[in-house]
Amino acid sequence: ASDTCKIVSFDVFDTLIVRPFSKPSDIFSLMAEEFNRIINSESIADFGYMRQYAEKHAREILKEEGKEEVSLADIYEVFGKDFNVSEKICKHMLDFEIDTEMDFCVAQKSGYDLYKFAKYFEREIIIVSDMYLSQQVIEKILKKNNYFDYDRIYVSSEYNKCKHDKKLYELIANDLGLKGENLKTLVHIGDNYSSDFKAAKEFGF
Repeated sequence: ASDTCKIVSFDVFDTLIVRPFSKPSDIFSLMAEEFNRIINSESIADFGYMRQYAEKHAREILKEEGKEEVSLADIYEVFGKDFNVSEKICKHMLDFEIDTEMDFCVAQKSGYDLYKFAKYFEREIIIVSDMYLSQQVIEKILKKNNYFDYDRIYVSSEYNKCKHDKKLYELIANDLGLKGENLKTLVHIGDNYSSDFKAAKEFGF
């Protein structure tokens, strides 16, 4: 509500959107039955472990290549190579993961209240997410949960820059023409102490 606040920036997951799980990786346990059905195996594959391992390995590979963020496609490409899973099955599970996210993601009440508050005061609203999901998928999740009005969206997997090392914040500041004291006109709201609070404050937001 302060006159010094011109732009409100929102993180997505666990801020505007929440999943009904104790930890994000729990969603992979829900996907396991579908994976075992489609591979038609007599033994039960531990899809949850496989999916988490593939993401970790994909991040290691891309870090060696000088990249900061993976996409879901990157993860499933590594998944297929690491576990000798066909491209067709990987594509099916990638699509199934997106569908599962769509099914379980719901609005976080406190985040939605703050979003409406920012709209009431006619602030510019931007969305900022460190996430392997694509911008298109995240926008679908937001719209499904009544987040229709925002001015810009920045997703780490699209820009290959992340919040934790401030590089995504730097891109945002340059894009919005913010520097010096004007950085303080942007208020960032998120759930992660390190990347959403500490890094944003150190950057100048």
